[in-house]
Amino acid sequence: MIRFAIFLILFFVLIGVCVYYKNYFNSKLYIAVISLIVATFVVGFIYTSLDNSSGVLKQDILNIYKSGKELDCNGVKVSNKTHGFDNGTSVFIDNKNYQKIDMFICK
Repeated sequence: MIRFAIFLILFFVLIGVCVYYKNYFNSKLYIAVISLIVATFVVGFIYTSLDNSSGVLKQDILNIYKSGKELDCNGVKVSNKTHGFDNGTSVFIDNKNYQKIDMFICK
């Protein structure tokens, strides 16, 4: 959420700079710059919302895993007793044959 707040502040600062220096731009360049800033804001907002939702899902799955309950990952039962977790790649790794299972397919 802090990333989005910083992004929002930067957005308003850029809009303020464009309004302040409006006299130095011709009208087509001014419209292009404002459009680019708004488009960047929209893309940033979508990215942030998708990033937050996957982060919440990841945290929910990890909480179930850490509590010792079993997760169903496309028919494979995963628990903290039978699988390790690699945070960098977000996969569960089987302790016996080292098979990797993506955590986002688990329920």
